[in-house]
Amino acid sequence: MKPSQNFFLLVDKPAGFTSFDVCAKLRKPLGIKRIGHTGTLDPFATGLLVIAVGKCTKLIPLFEKDIKTYRTQILLGKTSETLDPESEIIDCHNGYVPCLEEIEKLLKEKFTGNITQIPP
Repeated sequence: MKPSQNFFLLVDKPAGFTSFDVCAKLRKPLGIKRIGHTGTLDPFATGLLVIAVGKCTKLIPLFEKDIKTYRTQILLGKTSETLDPESEIIDCHNGYVPCLEEIEKLLKEKFTGNITQIPP
């Protein structure tokens, strides 16, 4: 790759790879020296990973203010050590199980709009 080539790559990141892994796998075969991503996806997450190459890496901070949308699946009543699907289940709740309508109402009330997420 010539140093004058500057571009973005849109990668559908598969589960099992870190965002850094994706950059590393592209760097050598494409002959890329300057490469970076615009936001980290957890190794278990899949989805769009925007990769900046060459001088486009200077534009990465502009993506930090972009709106991101997440789609998830949740498992109610179970807790893992790391609060994600990558560790062992350490607790199961066998009490009341809310119906779908109750869950949808709660999600709409508490998880709609701008949300500042604080890591556990």
